[in-house]
Amino acid sequence: MNPAVHRLADTASQIPFSTLLPASPLVLITGGAGGLGREIALQFMARGARVHVCDIDAKRLAEFAEQHDASQLRTSCADIGDARAAERLFEDVAAWGDPVSVLVNNVGIAGARAPVDELTDEAWLESLQANFLGATRCVRHVASGMKQARAGVIVNISTVSVRTLPPSRAPYIVSKAALESLSMTLARELGSFGVRANIIRPGGMDNDRLRQVLARVAAEEGLDVDVLLAREMKHVWMRTLVSMHDVASMVLYLASDAAKHVTGQVIEVDGGVDWEG
Repeated sequence: MNPAVHRLADTASQIPFSTLLPASPLVLITGGAGGLGREIALQFMARGARVHVCDIDAKRLAEFAEQHDASQLRTSCADIGDARAAERLFEDVAAWGDPVSVLVNNVGIAGARAPVDELTDEAWLESLQANFLGATRCVRHVASGMKQARAGVIVNISTVSVRTLPPSRAPYIVSKAALESLSMTLARELGSFGVRANIIRPGGMDNDRLRQVLARVAAEEGLDVDVLLAREMKHVWMRTLVSMHDVASMVLYLASDAAKHVTGQVIEVDGGVDWEG
């Protein structure tokens, strides 16, 4: 990545938390055992926040928790797509003794890949449960505490695919579009209580998940992975993948006083994507 971009991202991550939030806010991040979720957690902890992470990957959660003191990081193995598991998650979160100040709905399963006329009810429900209803469950549990505190930040991680609309990805796209509509509703309904809600749409991120996708597609098309990546980058104005660091830094920006009047917004961190195949 361009060193200048790194400096800008680092500067954003050093902006103080909103003065309306506690000095060491409690941050809940879903899907946080690895990838973007872990990067968001690390940046919040580096700034002194207390972080609770949930994920379905028990092994990665345990490894993450071992690296940090329980006074700063706690974890729950929970599938928020399951209502009972979500209830257990919030029993764990309650053990902190403080309300959640920042909620980051980061879960995003890829879901079924098929033409719309081949999708079953089960395929639709899988994506909606994980990517949308899981987020509504988290909102339901944190909103009253935020309203009472008259402060709070909700950041929902969507995808640039809601705009570019790649074919055979309908359950994923629709579930994330629903999450965006939820964000707008929250921004209006909770705004008078000092609670802000925004959406981040990442583009292709340089992470394990994307590399696995590239490897699969390259194998299907008989291409070298680097050739496939170069082809895809032709549709990104900046000709580069996005770093998880930069996306996470945008989350921290939205939790800061620099964004104290930013709510109901869709913010793309994608390098300028104009098409996806």
